[in-house]
Amino acid sequence: MFGDGHAKINLIGPDGEPELIWAEDMKHNEVRRAMAVVIERQADFLARWRARHG
Repeated sequence: MFGDGHAKINLIGPDGEPELIWAEDMKHNEVRRAMAVVIERQADFLARWRARHG
């Protein structure tokens, strides 16, 4: 998304908010930025997921 690393983010964690599962080869500020994007666009990402997977 922002560099050479990658992360796995659960769109709905135990508390209903996105949850970081793991991040690899990402700086802390890149992880924070990725999480901020997912939090901001959570509803959009979930709608797209449901449209594809039912």
